[in-house]
Amino acid sequence: ALKYLAQGYSVLPVLPGDKRPAMEWKRFQEEYASDEEVKQWWQKWPDANIGTPLGGGRFALDIDPRAGGDDTLFALERQYGPLTHTLMSHTGGGGNHYIYLEPASGILNKAQVGQGIDVQGLGSYIILPPSIHPDTGKTYAWDVVDGPDDIEPQPAPDWLLALLTVPAGQGGQPAKAVAAPGAPIPLGIQENT
Repeated sequence: ALKYLAQGYSVLPVLPGDKRPAMEWKRFQEEYASDEEVKQWWQKWPDANIGTPLGGGRFALDIDPRAGGDDTLFALERQYGPLTHTLMSHTGGGGNHYIYLEPASGILNKAQVGQGIDVQGLGSYIILPPSIHPDTGKTYAWDVVDGPDDIEPQPAPDWLLALLTVPAGQGGQPAKAVAAPGAPIPLGIQENT
């Protein structure tokens, strides 16, 4: 957790072998804990998983193959082009977290881009390696090619941003994601759009 903090990630303790935060975490979306706070948290919860709040510069595309995420991503990439290489971790549940730079316009947190794909932005967090997945007991791990020693978060491809950015003048997040005018309409949100 201290290493992530030194690398510019806000961190929070997540209950051991769980995905629920061990404490109230919302303020760490906008501020960073001190080294001393992080040390105290891990003294209190020595086996805690490590979470990082998103928004404020980063968002994650969370692909869950158990819910059809691989198939949805394959269909989207076939239709619009590949995802750009970016920082990526493998979840303990067999999925992937693609971590991208957040555009200045922001993204629609929890946007529905298709079955098995979650968008994690401001108001959410992801679990970081080497945390333990609650269902499988497997460890989260950085990708050997697109891990933190190899790549920083990159801008998302334009087609993905078109699906995730807040259209101008909306003034807030809609209840359901819709494609921006002129943007590709992905599987799962055709009716919303």
